[in-house]
Amino acid sequence: MRKLLFITTLLCVSVVNAQQPVKTSTIASQKIARSFHSIAEVVTLQEVDIAMEVEGKLEWVAQVGAMVKQGQPIARLDGRLYELQYASHVEYLEELALQRDFAKREVERKTRLHKENGLSEQELDDVKQRLALLTQQVKKAEVDKQLYQLNVQRSLVLAPFDGQVVTRKKVKGAFVEAGEALLTFVDIYNKEVRAKIPVAKSAELVNGNTTVTIELQTGQVEGQVKSVVQAGDEHSRLAEVRVTSQHSLPAIAMPLNVIFTTHYEDIVWQVPKDALLSNKNQYFIYQVDEHDQAKKVPVQVQSDTGNDNILVTGELHADREVIIRGAEQVVIGKPVIKL
Repeated sequence: MRKLLFITTLLCVSVVNAQQPVKTSTIASQKIARSFHSIAEVVTLQEVDIAMEVEGKLEWVAQVGAMVKQGQPIARLDGRLYELQYASHVEYLEELALQRDFAKREVERKTRLHKENGLSEQELDDVKQRLALLTQQVKKAEVDKQLYQLNVQRSLVLAPFDGQVVTRKKVKGAFVEAGEALLTFVDIYNKEVRAKIPVAKSAELVNGNTTVTIELQTGQVEGQVKSVVQAGDEHSRLAEVRVTSQHSLPAIAMPLNVIFTTHYEDIVWQVPKDALLSNKNQYFIYQVDEHDQAKKVPVQVQSDTGNDNILVTGELHADREVIIRGAEQVVIGKPVIKL
């Protein structure tokens, strides 16, 4: 009786310790273009704070939201002071010109007298010196005339490009100093996309051959990498990428999703969905090695193929099968029994 009980116990232990059969399947590798997503936004190509170049009292400034064409007025000072200064200087310049012309005739007359021995050398030099001084004063006054004229022109501020007033910092009647900002003016017609990507990935875009897809609410449109700012942000470790498109872009500051697809290729594995296991947001697959033992291989899920397979990346081998059923019974280090 004791011998029979001992044999029964051994059989039970053997059944408990025996490897359970598992079902396996083959996998296949394929190459896909490397791509990554980025949250981006639409930005303007031109944005400027319009400031006065001369001081004075504001007579008029464009309202917020006003659409202004290039070369049209956007703000105006009370320019009467500058107009009077200009007019006064024009009169002064004309007076200097008359004195210069008189001195020129005087030099001509006294030169004739000097040749006839009717005038000393010193007297001739004096009138020549006066002519030279007046000629120089006229030249300086002509330059000053341009400065006064420029001040008159600067009392009227013109739009540097087609755009819209988005903020206004001064109103009619306010006194402004030279260089003081009046409003913010934005080009709403010429736009591009500003995206942020990891600095490590930015090098792949520099080499070109990058396909850019911009996802809009109305669908997807193509874009082109305009520039990559290599100096990434030291805190976020992100680099800035500017993207242009021949298609119409939405309003400025609109958030977008941009997909960058490079000419670099990654090897992915097409495996059955049943082979994928997870533990605390970590995915892995059991693959049978050359010794018929199960090896736990961490993987990253790339995409769903739409059937019974998925695409993953990881250190898998094409000539080895993966376990799709019974993986929970696998004992690491012991051979598996395939169905």
